[in-house]
Amino acid sequence: MTETTKCRIRVMAPELAAKIAAGEVVERPSSVVKELVENSIDAGASSISIYIKDGGKRLIRVVDDGEGMQREDALMAFERHATSKVKSEEDLVSINTMGFRGEAIPSIASVAEVTLNTKVKGSVVGTLVRVQGSKTDEVSDHGCADGTAVEVKDLFFNTPARRKFLRTTMTEFGHIKDTVERIALAHPSIAFKLLNGRNIVLKSSSKDMKGRVRDLFGRRYEDGRFVNIGFKVYNIEITGAISTPDLTYATTKGFYTYVNKRWIKDKGLNRSIIEACRNLFMEGRFPICVLFLTLPLDEVDINVHPAKSEVRFRSPMDIYRQVSLAVKNALVSTPFIGRSHPMEVNESEVIYKRPADISYLRAEDNESFSGVNARINQEERLGFESHERVVKNPLFLELQILGQLWHEYLLCSKDDEFYIIDQHAAAERILFEKLRNNYYANPKVKSQLLLVHEMLNMSALEIEAIEASLPFLSKLGFDLEHFGSNTFIVKAVPELLSGRDCRDLLKDLAEEISTIGVSSRIEEKIDDLLQKIACHGVIRGARGLAREEALSLLSQLSATELSSHCPHGRPAVRVIKKSELEEMFKRK
Repeated sequence: MTETTKCRIRVMAPELAAKIAAGEVVERPSSVVKELVENSIDAGASSISIYIKDGGKRLIRVVDDGEGMQREDALMAFERHATSKVKSEEDLVSINTMGFRGEAIPSIASVAEVTLNTKVKGSVVGTLVRVQGSKTDEVSDHGCADGTAVEVKDLFFNTPARRKFLRTTMTEFGHIKDTVERIALAHPSIAFKLLNGRNIVLKSSSKDMKGRVRDLFGRRYEDGRFVNIGFKVYNIEITGAISTPDLTYATTKGFYTYVNKRWIKDKGLNRSIIEACRNLFMEGRFPICVLFLTLPLDEVDINVHPAKSEVRFRSPMDIYRQVSLAVKNALVSTPFIGRSHPMEVNESEVIYKRPADISYLRAEDNESFSGVNARINQEERLGFESHERVVKNPLFLELQILGQLWHEYLLCSKDDEFYIIDQHAAAERILFEKLRNNYYANPKVKSQLLLVHEMLNMSALEIEAIEASLPFLSKLGFDLEHFGSNTFIVKAVPELLSGRDCRDLLKDLAEEISTIGVSSRIEEKIDDLLQKIACHGVIRGARGLAREEALSLLSQLSATELSSHCPHGRPAVRVIKKSELEEMFKRK
């Protein structure tokens, strides 16, 4: 190296390094709240209060009744990488605390003024430590309550570039509220209180998860609109709750996913929840789902993100598959959404016979359903046997039919409940589930040869899509043959659709397949395509039902999973309680 050569790599000043490191942990005021509240949880607190001013930019104060700290520990808490959670490299694979890096307090103190008051239970006096910009200003005895209080003032006072990128006071407080809600959901044994200025914004002391959901999100999140998730396989336990299709958001903002009580962001878990909700929730609508995944500590690495908001699973695909199964099981286990009892591994189905003591419409009451003798029996048209079958939800066999409204809705009752059933949506779900079961259970869906072949004209793009997808369409039960230029001959259709003109359906399928693109991706979209077939396969619009047809529809619903909604997520069944009607008519 010559004398004129200068070294361009230098060691940063400690103050600069501390500010850069702080940026990994302290992104905004809500990051400070998260770190401090997690420390309170690790300290064994049963009550945590959070006080906020100016969206956390001017003041954040977190007070807990945890175990507190001696003076030596209070001082060490401000040293970087000082922690009581990790003593050796082996501890990294068995972390069961919320915090463990030893970076939170020193990182916060490097970009704010931090005052810590703490006292161990039983001690006469506590300790006060005040640090500003990583410099200790004061250490003294202090009279205070048992536990710890951390006060953070003027966040980013010495890093104006970071401060100017903070959002409005309302936005920053919104992030803080979201953070507290996420943590509070996972710790119902701890009472939480959040104040914005002098206003109590959040207060929760419920000791169970359902009560905690109600405390945090309001009365509209009552028990009846949530389904419990309870699933355990091998060493994986999945618990929580998911909203019914009546309570949804336009985004996945209602997903709260936790691993060993730690809130995380994981696209795989989100996809697993969405997949479990396919064909039950309307397209573009997502449930509220609080999901807790508990698994052995050595099966997950939580040390992959500075803010501890991401994890790495040892066997991610197994985890995602079990989560999807757990959520699906919860949804189909709900009365008149699906089964009346949860699915079991190697489940033994029960044959359910129609009770003899249920009162149905008399034969002479058929005139309340128009066009009795002219109607095709719906059970035969959908391809179901008319005798006893496996029952997944006996509720529909227990309903008393009252009549039909506008030739579109079946009206029923049971005890103190009044049921309205959308005939088209119900029939669509029945046919979809039959098609889906046939498709996956058989090498090929049964076909019905047409006595007179049908001619189908298509565009060049549709022709290309259909030709590339002939094996798929054949498995569905269609037999098509290219008949020159832009014409196909339809020789056979699925047996379930016999007697119906399927040309419009095939045009829709061609359009759908051409949109999907490569034919190998069709299997990924099979449910979407089966939805179209089901929609075309049932009679649309007003249609009078004979008594036998109405009973048949209920019987089929009893044997159908997810029977409360059509495959597109539109409600098929609505229930009104007697108490709701009494309240509606001011009889209460």
